[in-house]
Amino acid sequence: MLDILFLLVSLFCALILLVYKLKKSGFFDNVEVTVSNKPPILNQSIVIFYKRHVGAYKHAASVFKEVSALTPSNAITFGIYYDDPELVKPHLLQSAIGVVYGVNGTDLYPANYAEQLTRWGYERMTVPAVQSAVVATQRYDGFFSMIALTQFTYSKIKAYIKMHNLNAPIAVEFFENDKIHLILPLEQHDEFLIPQLLSVEDLETQLARRKWDSDEGESCSEDDENRVDEDDVYDSQCSVEKGTEHVASDALTASDHVKSE
Repeated sequence: MLDILFLLVSLFCALILLVYKLKKSGFFDNVEVTVSNKPPILNQSIVIFYKRHVGAYKHAASVFKEVSALTPSNAITFGIYYDDPELVKPHLLQSAIGVVYGVNGTDLYPANYAEQLTRWGYERMTVPAVQSAVVATQRYDGFFSMIALTQFTYSKIKAYIKMHNLNAPIAVEFFENDKIHLILPLEQHDEFLIPQLLSVEDLETQLARRKWDSDEGESCSEDDENRVDEDDVYDSQCSVEKGTEHVASDALTASDHVKSE
C-alpha cells in the first residue's frame, strides 16, 4: 500500500514539474502575431556571421551549438530559413545559421571573435534595416520552447499570413536571452539571400552529381583491388582518378563551408 502511495505521489510531482516546465517554456502562452514597422533586431542594420546549412532544419541544431560556443554567452544567434518544409524535401532545405556580430556598422565584439568565426567557416554579411515584417515573440527555455515554436507559433503566423494575403517567403528566428523573435520580412527579401543559396532544382542536381562522383570513386577502388596483381599500370591510373575525385570533393565541401556548413 505504501509503495502504491509513493508511486502516486511521485507521478503527481512529476506531472507538476512537467506542467511548470511547459509553462516556463511558453507552451501555454497566447503568442500575438502582428505586422510591425520596427521588428526586433531587424529595425536597424546588422552585421552577421553565418554558415550555410543544407538538410532538415532540425539538424541545424549542431550549427547553433557550434556558433554559441564560438561567441560570448549573451550573443544573439539566428537562423534564416529559405524553404517551406511542407513543399520542399527535408534533404533539400536550405538555411543560414549564425550570430549577430554588429549593429549599424559597429562591431559588438573584439576582432578575435571575427577571426575565430572565419576560421570555422562562417561568412560575414550585412543585412539592412527592415521597416515591415510579420512578428511573433515567445519565451525561450530550451526543448519545450522549440516544440511550442514549431507546432504553435509557426502555425499562427502561417494562418495570419494566409488571412492577410502577405508575401513573406523567408523566416528568421532570433534567439535573444530568454526570448525567440520569429520575424518574416515583408520587404527586401533579396537582402537576406546568401551567395551560396541555390534553387531547389540546382541543389538537387548538385547533390545528385556529388553522389554520382562518390559512386564512381567507390567503383574505381573496387576495380583497383581486383586488378592490382594483374596490371600495375591500371592501378596507377585508378589512383590518379581517385585523387582527382577527392580534390573535387574537397572543393565542393569548401564551397559549402564558405557560407556554410
